[in-house]
Amino acid sequence: MTDPAASETPSRRPSTRRLVLTVVGGVALVGLIAAGAVAFRTTGPDPRAVVVEYVEAIRDGDVAAANALTSGYDAPVGSLDDAERITDVTVSTESVRSEEEAPRRETFAVSYVVAGETVETELTVTQVGGSEPRWSLDDSLERRVDVALAETGGDVLVSVDAVVAGETLGLSPFRTGELHLYPGVYALEPTAGSVTSAEGVEVVVVDRDVAVEVPVTPTDALATLVEEEALTALADCVAGEVSVNLRCGTLLLGLDSEIVQTLGIRTGSDAEAYEGVVWTVESSSTEQPADDAWAVEVSAVVRATYPSGAATASVDFPVQASWSAADAADEEPAVTVSWFDPTEG
Repeated sequence: MTDPAASETPSRRPSTRRLVLTVVGGVALVGLIAAGAVAFRTTGPDPRAVVVEYVEAIRDGDVAAANALTSGYDAPVGSLDDAERITDVTVSTESVRSEEEAPRRETFAVSYVVAGETVETELTVTQVGGSEPRWSLDDSLERRVDVALAETGGDVLVSVDAVVAGETLGLSPFRTGELHLYPGVYALEPTAGSVTSAEGVEVVVVDRDVAVEVPVTPTDALATLVEEEALTALADCVAGEVSVNLRCGTLLLGLDSEIVQTLGIRTGSDAEAYEGVVWTVESSSTEQPADDAWAVEVSAVVRATYPSGAATASVDFPVQASWSAADAADEEPAVTVSWFDPTEG
């Protein structure tokens, strides 16, 4: 027989999306003190009272009290303030399992509801204190939450600030975040840079460790920025700044070689004709493949116009941009561009 503990249903905070969370480990019960666990206090001569006090503290959002009663990792104080907390908490009147040999242990059945799901588990308390025996919790309901960015385009380094349970996690393709939280539903609110967008999700902690991915997508501003930076770099190349511009030096040296062959330059005196070559960007185009939202393909045609007797002639060369970008919250996005001859493989 179980008796319900008094409970209130806290208001639920809206969020933009609820994801199906991936189970990454954990079982119904957390073991004894692990590395990094904090000191905890014990309480009372009644073993059941310890369990009731613990689960009611979680139900009521008193994280500090719950932390003090358990041997698990501390959850952030205040983390349950805006969460959808557990409801319908019950603790069995009698223990479901007893160990009379020292140290004496009593295990109680516990159930609660979170995110519409009824969870049934057990919590064990151990008698400590020698001549003045008291009971302390062996177990914890906190669970590890791993937060990461979903996969993004290979040419864009995205950094996102994600706020969940009052904590800010800095996320990138090379950096994940970790929290220890009590059962509940938490809103994760991300802030991305100016050319990417991150989607808010709900973090649902039930009775196991969970992993959450934050979806990130490019905005139209990414393609615009890449195109602008790429064409600016190409304009610098054809303006005669090759000697100081590593982004295009190798490219135009290769094109120069083709011009030399086109003009038939063989000696130093022949090179006078080459001095009259004028470089221009004749056309450019930007495309985004339908199957890759992160891809931005910028190409152009560079024209070399040169003297040919009393007139002039010209030859066109296709070129393509190679780029990478970095976009972070509260920072200006940065794009690095170089140009290459696609016919060279």
